[in-house]
Amino acid sequence: MKKQRLPIERVENGSKAGRRALSKLLIMLVCAATVFGLFCGCGGSGENNPTDAPTPAQTVRPTAAAVPTETPMPTRAPLVYSPDYHKTTTLVTKCVGEKVIKAARMVIDAFLKGETSVKFGFDSYEPAFALNTVFAVNSMCPPFTAFARCSDYRDFDASMGVLKWKTINVEPSKLNEKLQKFEKAAIDFMSVLREGDNETERALLLYSRLTAYAQYDYEAYENPQNLTEDEFSYRTSAYSVMCDGTGICYSFAEAMAFLCAQADIDCIEVNCINDSIAHQWNLIKLDGEYYYCDATWDVGGTFNYFGMTTDERVNDSGGIKAEDMRSLSVSPEELLNGAVPSDTRFAVLREHVTSMPVSIEIDRVNDRAVFTVGNESYSISCGN
Repeated sequence: MKKQRLPIERVENGSKAGRRALSKLLIMLVCAATVFGLFCGCGGSGENNPTDAPTPAQTVRPTAAAVPTETPMPTRAPLVYSPDYHKTTTLVTKCVGEKVIKAARMVIDAFLKGETSVKFGFDSYEPAFALNTVFAVNSMCPPFTAFARCSDYRDFDASMGVLKWKTINVEPSKLNEKLQKFEKAAIDFMSVLREGDNETERALLLYSRLTAYAQYDYEAYENPQNLTEDEFSYRTSAYSVMCDGTGICYSFAEAMAFLCAQADIDCIEVNCINDSIAHQWNLIKLDGEYYYCDATWDVGGTFNYFGMTTDERVNDSGGIKAEDMRSLSVSPEELLNGAVPSDTRFAVLREHVTSMPVSIEIDRVNDRAVFTVGNESYSISCGN
């Protein structure tokens, strides 16, 4: 059966509301220019069908490798966790630099106190300093995206070293309530993990939790003109995905980046913007190898887009081109010192675990992930 997926984030001319959507993506993730004139939605496949909701892609094909799950799953102690907004990943740090990470932590600390500006005090500031700082803050502290409006090019005074922002979508006196709601949601997401789970186990469980829980926000995508700019910022934030269960592509990508950082998994958002598509997903490092993961296109709880190689990302993407992939202005190849994600370890998921709903359990004795679809089960190794 031919796969049906979410609508492509495609650039279209002429919509004021659409200009707002693409501008948000460009400002946050690509450049510091204010370019309004294009519209992006998010999601989908190479099929030009922007209104189709995700449906089961295909049934599991029974093979000799498909095995029943009969052995009881041993348990480990629950993971002891509390949100840490200072945590980031090696990939993010490599992309923006240590100085920016330090600045991002200063912004986060000020924001959490209810403040609306910070003075950095560095000797000098690179042209992309503010852009990179806001990118890092959004990745490390999703509530900032939902409740602070910060234009990196308008709200940063390089001569004074001061970055300002405006509190939005909440009364300042009630910001702590919103923070508590997010922290409760983060703890709930992380509760699927156990002490001693390895990188692959953690990544699979968090990805499954995110894609099975959250839905694509078609209303925000299709009718952004019905939302104010501040409302749109909230509806398309990682905060909305984790607390309300709805978002669009960069909502899912930021949420996955945050959860991976909290779980000590190296991860960063990656985007592609060209004449055919505007979309965002993640680059993730597991057991020394790099992969692409697209939670947006796996909404519903499937694993069609987990652990992709570069070739898989490009060949089944509806317009994504390797040369157009970026984290901010940095290509994945630059981030990985010339390496290209090419390990096919997770290709079996696209052969056997392709329909909804999918349940996943971790066999912690044998370090295997067991996927169940209907009456069929299939397992893969999570070991190093």
